[in-house]
Amino acid sequence: MPAHSYSIPSQTGLEVSSGHQFERTNQPVVELRQRLAGTNINEHTFLATDYLNHFNEIEMLIEMLPSMPECFEDICMWQPKSYECHFSDSGFKDRDLAILAYQQAPVRVKKRFDEVITALDRCIIDAIETLKETYEMGVPEHLGGLSENLSTELRRHIDQASAIINGHNETGTTSEMPGGSVNLRDSIESTQAAVEALFGD
Repeated sequence: MPAHSYSIPSQTGLEVSSGHQFERTNQPVVELRQRLAGTNINEHTFLATDYLNHFNEIEMLIEMLPSMPECFEDICMWQPKSYECHFSDSGFKDRDLAILAYQQAPVRVKKRFDEVITALDRCIIDAIETLKETYEMGVPEHLGGLSENLSTELRRHIDQASAIINGHNETGTTSEMPGGSVNLRDSIESTQAAVEALFGD
């Protein structure tokens, strides 16, 4: 698979792709948890599912691609976006609180979440590159099965991120997600091989 020009923004850096900078604070956890009550930010993990909209959108576009080829341009425009940058650019009501809570999320939860998101970013990038190659090979009839497979795998990864946000997967080991990434790459590579076989000698 050819190298791509995308870059994965750090989930932990202060400076993110849009140029925004965020100042970290050490607000007492109890006080911060009280501020989270009544918001869409989980009071235990300090994370918000609104961030997953960034991934739900690309998964939906890939799923719809066979019946709506015009989605291809939007798919190719997708770029990774860090948690802090997403909320900084969003109209989320409690966006500043969401950024603050993320910065002070429990270390184990935040580390696991960042690992999952980084792997998910890479999975989506691989999926986009495979779709581009399929288009360039001129075999649109393969898009149906390819889009379905990619969409299913991405949804599984998004669901895992959602479970962490909602406190259902806080003790997951760091080995779980790489395994899922390999499965997606295997799916991509096997589909790509089938497409390339059509053009073999």
